[in-house]
Amino acid sequence: MLAQAARERVCNLRFLRTLFKKDDGSVGYRCPAGPVDDYVRNGGDAADTMGRVCLCEALHATAGYPQRRENGYVEPPIVTAGDDLVNISPLVRADGSGYSAADVIRYILDPIVGPPAPGAACASPLA
Repeated sequence: MLAQAARERVCNLRFLRTLFKKDDGSVGYRCPAGPVDDYVRNGGDAADTMGRVCLCEALHATAGYPQRRENGYVEPPIVTAGDDLVNISPLVRADGSGYSAADVIRYILDPIVGPPAPGAACASPLA
């Protein structure tokens, strides 16, 4: 896999493009991870393209279906937490081993219980 810097700026899957209203009133689409000139030509700010990766392609890679380019580049997977990273951090076990869906459900249903201790078996019937 080549470094992310080797990634061609392309919007192939086009699932999460942003809609915008064109001057003629019709709807257009733009993606900040696609070619910068295309994004700017479609009314986007070039600054919004800096450091962007294609979320569509990265999520596909996470699901096990990475895009493969002729130059050997393979789209890497991505982990997303959105703006909620602060809220999920209590779920991560102290030993850094992560958390399970059962941990999340238990936390949602009874936040006082919180996540399990490192190495502890989940006491939830959902485990």
